[in-house]
Amino acid sequence: MHDIIFSTADDVLEKTTPPPPRITIHWNPQFQLMISWSHTNPTLYGAERQHAVTGDAFPILKPYLIDLWRDTRPTEASPPGLLEQSNSELHALNQVVTNGIGQPRR
Repeated sequence: MHDIIFSTADDVLEKTTPPPPRITIHWNPQFQLMISWSHTNPTLYGAERQHAVTGDAFPILKPYLIDLWRDTRPTEASPPGLLEQSNSELHALNQVVTNGIGQPRR
């Protein structure tokens, strides 16, 4: 499995009750690259919201990360660069997501 999971949880996601929200970059059963918001594994249990990545992942991923931070850490300042228009680290992640994961195994 080749999932990338973002979470602000301080503990193991599967051992936290109730499960905290997470952003998952993953392949769906139809072999589409997806970005999903869920509280569990989106491939097994579905996502509360998700978008297919058909081009540049950055414009899809960044709002998900901002929402994750605001929903789970509302009293803390956002990480440096998250709310900025241009962020080289997230753009580098976009390159990994759109070019570096490769195609899923069938």
